[in-house]
Amino acid sequence: MQIVIVKRNKLVTAKLIGEFTLYDIHDFNNEMNEFVNKKDINRVIIDFSNLMTIDSTGIGQLISYQKRLEEHGKELLLINMDDKIQKLFGLLKLQEVFNIQK
Repeated sequence: MQIVIVKRNKLVTAKLIGEFTLYDIHDFNNEMNEFVNKKDINRVIIDFSNLMTIDSTGIGQLISYQKRLEEHGKELLLINMDDKIQKLFGLLKLQEVFNIQK
């Protein structure tokens, strides 16, 4: 997976490209964990528009990341999911866990 990050004001947008699987957890943590403690960031947006698939490990990592952000008073927003990924999140009732917007 490739992650393209854009920082603007107090907002970080991370575009995930490819697949988010067990093999990508280390890269995700390396790229994204720095925003948990940054005082000048209050919202992280993860853009799924170029994500082809996500497995249970990737979903678990997103849940863990959201918890860390919330502990620091920050918000996580998931956007631009394709129908397949959105259906998966719906089956798992993750719309109750995440702020998901098209």
